[in-house]
Amino acid sequence: GYLCYYGNVNDQTFFHRTNDLVSVKYNKEFPNRSEGSINVFFNRFYDQEITQAARPGAAFLNGVTYPLGATEEDISKDEIYGLNFQWNQAPDSKHRLSVMGEITSIRLLESAVYGSYDFPDDPTHRVFLPGWYPTPERFVNKSLSIQDDFRLGPKTKLVLSLRMDDHSLFGSTWSPHLGLIHRLNDGWTGKLLFGQAFRNPNFYEITSNRDINREKIQSTELQFIGELGRNLIAKINFFINEIKDRISSSAIIAGFQNIGKTGYDGMEIELKKRFPGD
Repeated sequence: GYLCYYGNVNDQTFFHRTNDLVSVKYNKEFPNRSEGSINVFFNRFYDQEITQAARPGAAFLNGVTYPLGATEEDISKDEIYGLNFQWNQAPDSKHRLSVMGEITSIRLLESAVYGSYDFPDDPTHRVFLPGWYPTPERFVNKSLSIQDDFRLGPKTKLVLSLRMDDHSLFGSTWSPHLGLIHRLNDGWTGKLLFGQAFRNPNFYEITSNRDINREKIQSTELQFIGELGRNLIAKINFFINEIKDRISSSAIIAGFQNIGKTGYDGMEIELKKRFPGD
């Protein structure tokens, strides 16, 4: 497949993305009623952003002033390809085991930044800015996870899962998840969820700091899902989240760094209305 997207974020910012993608999946049901699947995928992105880096007359702390402003053009091309598999045990009266794995190659093919500071409206005056964008390179991530659905009773289910990721640059990490699901009555279901996840720094974030750590998030949620009326579904979610080693940058020159812990909690309410057909 092929996707192309153009967007004017504002009158000074233009964004262009193209996406080539292909995926082939094979599913198999075994005689013992267990299920398996293998998926091979390829995804390539090309991004271009032209933006106003400085307004006309802008002055910076180093004393440099840009009477006509400044324009920058960012270009990047990357691709992701790999293979994943999943196996689901045949369901029985008590539990169902699932095993999933994936190996993914993440490759930055091209990256560059061009700037025009004397004639920002003339594309022919944009010059290459060395060191402003990541060097093309390739990473590999391998993951394996196992999940089991325990049926504790006619109305209660416990879901346990554990995932291990091994990244060629950032090393290995573990991500546990737990979910307790209970049918409260004919119309409402309650869920208590706990999990840990992570985000590896991207190519841009490691350009200025190769020793930066991955972000880790721990979340706890209490959900209630049910019907408020005819064809009206409500979801009420209370959450507590904590991010460790959050990646942030106060300025481009300062680069990116981990800034410790960030916590946030709150409540979400979602309503869905189903309209019957003719």
